[in-house]
Amino acid sequence: MLVERFDWLDDETLIAQGERERRRDELTTDIDAIVAPLPTGAAGTRRDAASSRISLVVARREQKP
Repeated sequence: MLVERFDWLDDETLIAQGERERRRDELTTDIDAIVAPLPTGAAGTRRDAASSRISLVVARREQKP
């Protein structure tokens, strides 16, 4: 059961996890706003590459203590 799976997590841990997910959602929205104006179609690879680089930077920042 889902409750059993998370029963070992305390409230502080759950709050921190929720905060990380909320920040990730905000960053994803920001990334979409930055990348959306880039060209699509044949030049769409620029758009994909920019999105990937931004996502990588965000992931690295989240891992820092």
